Amino acid sequence: MPITPNGTAWTKRTATLPGIGVTVFSCPDDVLATSATPTVLFFHGAGGLPGQLSELPAFVPMFAMLMDNGIAVIEGDPLPIIRTDTGASMSGQQWCNAQSRAAYPAFHQYWAALHPAARTVEFLMGRSMGGLMALYLAAKHPDYAGAAVISNSGVSSWFIGDNSPVVGSQPPTDQRSTGRYFTPAVVNGAWGVTSFEELREAVDEADVAPESWNAEIFAGRSIAFQYGDADRAVPWQTRGGAYVRNRWAPHLALDRVALQPGGTHDGKDGTPTSYQQVDAVRDFILEVLGQEPPPPQPATINRVVGRYTRIDGNLHRIL
Repeated sequence: MPITPNGTAWTKRTATLPGIGVTVFSCPDDVLATSATPTVLFFHGAGGLPGQLSELPAFVPMFAMLMDNGIAVIEGDPLPIIRTDTGASMSGQQWCNAQSRAAYPAFHQYWAALHPAARTVEFLMGRSMGGLMALYLAAKHPDYAGAAVISNSGVSSWFIGDNSPVVGSQPPTDQRSTGRYFTPAVVNGAWGVTSFEELREAVDEADVAPESWNAEIFAGRSIAFQYGDADRAVPWQTRGGAYVRNRWAPHLALDRVALQPGGTHDGKDGTPTSYQQVDAVRDFILEVLGQEPPPPQPATINRVVGRYTRIDGNLHRIL
């Protein structure tokens, strides 16, 4: 039985749903039978794992925080896609395509039928490319009409940024739109298209581009963004975070943005990353649930105010 560093016992359950994908449900043991348990439906990014939030080392503190606060987690990975160049099968590639949009609600319903704690999805949390899924289901799926959104370095648009054809290293990767950023054979395979123009038509027809939605689509709802200002994979501007947030913010009940100075996407070379923005996610979750976040830990300051020695029972200051 796994236990968080703070002593919360939890259990992870895994299931394979034929024709849908692999799903994982993690829940604190003491709330498994409680239907009022708030649940996070989590969406991984490109190349992610079915149990990304519960298994990725970088996410360990985030996951432990959720368990310690009595929050269950549903995650998973839809069926693999087929690359258009090699015909190879690739898992971990949900691109807000049709099979992904169907798979995640199915993952939720599967666990909800088994465990009361899985019934109430209060939060849709998307990491990287999974940000699009979180926003889409929050905006378009009736089962999540009241859910809050957590975008953890999440993609928020398809076509904001440079949509020019890629030639060599131009345009630079951090300036390309989402539709131009990723390997065409992968994106096209996920969407069943053969060109950027067909991709754009398919995305528009499916209505999965948040930058095109009405500014009041999330009126009265709650959204939190976490991002790093050195993230070159999901830049705050180019991936649409700044644009959609500025449009939606006047209509939101809760609008929270947490910047990670120097934060990169993957935390390589010891750089900070939004994986580590645990306090920002915790405080947002508790605020949505109407609970008070814990007070900040007092800073400890050590200062040398003088040096002394004792001679014959008397203290003498050393100058």
